[in-house]
Amino acid sequence: QGSAEWKCSGTFLAGGYFGVLWLLKVDLDWRTKTLGLRHYAAHHMCDLCEANREEGSPMRWNNFRMDAPWKAALLTKSQWKLMNPNCHWLFRAFDFLSNQNVEPDILHVMHLGTTQNLLGSAMWALCFLHMPKLPAANMDDLWAHISAYYKENGTETVYASLPISSFCDQSSPRADFPKLKGKGAEAKDL
Repeated sequence: QGSAEWKCSGTFLAGGYFGVLWLLKVDLDWRTKTLGLRHYAAHHMCDLCEANREEGSPMRWNNFRMDAPWKAALLTKSQWKLMNPNCHWLFRAFDFLSNQNVEPDILHVMHLGTTQNLLGSAMWALCFLHMPKLPAANMDDLWAHISAYYKENGTETVYASLPISSFCDQSSPRADFPKLKGKGAEAKDL
């Protein structure tokens, strides 16, 4: 508020054309530090639903079952505004703006988050449950298929290698939820 841009808001610009604020595309830190939205490391981290980090909760952030309750409990604009009466001035100044106009940070939420969990879980299930050999040999076969796919399709950002240790501790593979390590672009292109 008070900036040069703020002072000319609501006036015609560019020969009578005007802009419409449709989507706020920001990273996780800006969402929290500037917009005052929930922190990504908080117990309740999502402004779109009531997902949480509680072990065993049906609302756990990584519950991707078809009947996961968070899917049917997305917050409406009205619910979110009632829960956040002192939200950032932008959401108060423009009634049409809400949590639903802030795009999730795709790199961090998707590729360095759910995508890595999904890929790690799929590789774990293939190597430890579904493929016929011992897990390490299964991973070698899986890596051969992935490498061939990379080559055939000219994949831009590739993993240099994918051992079992890239998604779980081979000595205790059921100790933690499998999660593929790596960079966001590697997970995206895999």
